[in-house]
Amino acid sequence: DSSEGEGGRGRRTQARRGQMRSRPRPRSAPSPGRRAAARAGAAGATPWVSQRLGFGTMMLGGEAHDAAESRALLDRAVLEHGIRLLDTAEMYPVPQCAATAGASERVVGEWLARRRKTVARDALVLSTKVCGPSGEMAWIRGGPERVDARHIRQAVEGSLRRLRVDAIDIFHVHWPDRYVPMFGEDLYDPSRRFVQAGAGKGGGGGGGRQSALSATKAQLEEQMAALGVLMREGKVRRVGLSNETPWGLMHCRRLSLQRDGQREQHQHQEKEEEEEPGRFFPEVSYVQNAYNLLCRSFDAGLSECCLEEGVHLLAYSPLAMGLLTGKYRHDFDNQHHPGEDPGDRDRGREAYRLNVYKGRYAEAEQRYERTPAVEAAVRRYCALAAEAGMRPVELALRFVLSHPCLGPDPTLTDIENNMATAATREGERKGAGVGGCA
Repeated sequence: DSSEGEGGRGRRTQARRGQMRSRPRPRSAPSPGRRAAARAGAAGATPWVSQRLGFGTMMLGGEAHDAAESRALLDRAVLEHGIRLLDTAEMYPVPQCAATAGASERVVGEWLARRRKTVARDALVLSTKVCGPSGEMAWIRGGPERVDARHIRQAVEGSLRRLRVDAIDIFHVHWPDRYVPMFGEDLYDPSRRFVQAGAGKGGGGGGGRQSALSATKAQLEEQMAALGVLMREGKVRRVGLSNETPWGLMHCRRLSLQRDGQREQHQHQEKEEEEEPGRFFPEVSYVQNAYNLLCRSFDAGLSECCLEEGVHLLAYSPLAMGLLTGKYRHDFDNQHHPGEDPGDRDRGREAYRLNVYKGRYAEAEQRYERTPAVEAAVRRYCALAAEAGMRPVELALRFVLSHPCLGPDPTLTDIENNMATAATREGERKGAGVGGCA
């Protein structure tokens, strides 16, 4: 978010001013270390300008990147390229397992501690998420059946410990605890919308069945109220949703308007009455959903909601888990790739993420199944990139960065241009590295 205020126009205006202040041009060419420190200092002066480019840490600390390699990638993203948004989650890295759960957050926390003299905490925006319902991840609080107030608090406190910070800048609900089509599903099935009241821990009493609408509203109200308490305590600064639908976003936005209406109605009452515990519904400022040239479901409804409501998109998988680099094409090895590391060809396509984790990564296989239609689309995008004189990864990143919901200024900044042009080998090999969360 770009401002502590409530108005969308104020956020957009201050974001433009913040971007102007954060990009001073040095009179001389200082050393790389001094450039990094200067960038961190400038960023710290305006920590809430819109973050249009981020570093996704989903693969750090796991099988793909050990702790040392993960720290090197963080150095490259923040110190070399000036990235300020670091996105993680309590369930990362993936593929998820009990042995590595929380490792991505721990790596980020250790890196922050090592670099505290170079990068000020306020120079970065830390984003993380509470795990949604999952019977498969029993190692996370026994496999939560729903995202209730208790699970949210435990998730926040656990993330704070692993990240070694006092506050989380953006805290998301990773996925809804109601039924919605996600992770590769396209069509909504109304027959799956009913839930059992009180089925999960912390659920409302009364037994029997509730309508989907009343049950879902109660769940969202509990989540937003719990996040409101954590915001009052200073542990969470901004709230976001992930893998959410237009209805879910707009209902949570209505809750924040209800909060504002309550403030107006009780403006003459005592402050403690106005801030009744559990009744503060924070404004949802971010939506983190998949968005790329192969997955544009965000544009079907959420795009309008976010644009009109002033909600920023944090787009994940801008390279469609590597498909849009072209490296999974059957004719890839017969192509000439300027600047390619020869080691890439020696390792072959078997070393790439979607092949290494085949059968262990359901989301990737559902959402980015390599059908003939997908392969044809990738070939066409690669040809289009060649016609424009750029690499496929650059085309993919520039497409995502052009979306107005990523921030108020559609003009690419110097950092974004450099990152899109660089097309780092890490992003092309395994999908980790800068650009993981645009």
